[in-house]
Amino acid sequence: MSGFAPLVRDVVRRLLLVAARDVTSVASGRSLLVVAPHPDDETLGCGARILAATAAGAPVTVLVLTRGEGSHPEDFDTDTLVRVRRDELLEAMARLGVPESAVVQLDHPDGHLDQHEAELTEAVRQLVDSLCPDDVCVTAADEPHPDHATASRAVRRALSLAAHQPRLLEYPVWLWSTWPLSRQHGPTTVVRALLLAASRRVERVSVAPVRDLKRAALEAYASQLGSASPVDAVAGTHPSSVALPRKVVARAVDDPELFFRVARP
Repeated sequence: MSGFAPLVRDVVRRLLLVAARDVTSVASGRSLLVVAPHPDDETLGCGARILAATAAGAPVTVLVLTRGEGSHPEDFDTDTLVRVRRDELLEAMARLGVPESAVVQLDHPDGHLDQHEAELTEAVRQLVDSLCPDDVCVTAADEPHPDHATASRAVRRALSLAAHQPRLLEYPVWLWSTWPLSRQHGPTTVVRALLLAASRRVERVSVAPVRDLKRAALEAYASQLGSASPVDAVAGTHPSSVALPRKVVARAVDDPELFFRVARP
């Protein structure tokens, strides 16, 4: 399956991009709550959608569930990495037009969100009922990273309990490394993905009009790109590994952003 699976995943991704409804203009007028497991997920998956909303004056709140301390534990002490990633998050949000007052960051442990799912659910429910956003965006349920999958479950549960009922949209970040065909996802998942495309429960937001702005926001996450960053000034070194592979970054700035519509619970 090793050679065949990447081809299938690429074909499905391209079909979804073609089949998706273009909502670039519509998205600009909708208020937004973006839920990100780690600092940078929100920009990778939703940067263009956030830019569309903030440019139109629509309220945007970004909820980050962890401090992101798991990205380079071999290079930096936790306090330094947490401080750097917080600074990068705020800079990226400033470049997307989101003020610091609209950025909420929780301190659940990076890599272990599944141990705090009930707390996440309640935090999201409270925010939804307080903010009453038009749309809530969270990482896709089939993401291979366990924190991303946990975030999806928590948000789905939160919306089933919330008084306010926004639309729920899920965005891919790492999805294409395993989905829809891998040891965990068999042929039936491929069929489900194609049915998703056929039913047009997929939206896309064009990156092209804001590519430079989205790229600039991603570049704020220098510690994740392996480039010179505030970490260097503190630790005097560069990360030994790049947390964000080139292919993931390239898709984020070259392809439209995809969002999977999730039916209300």
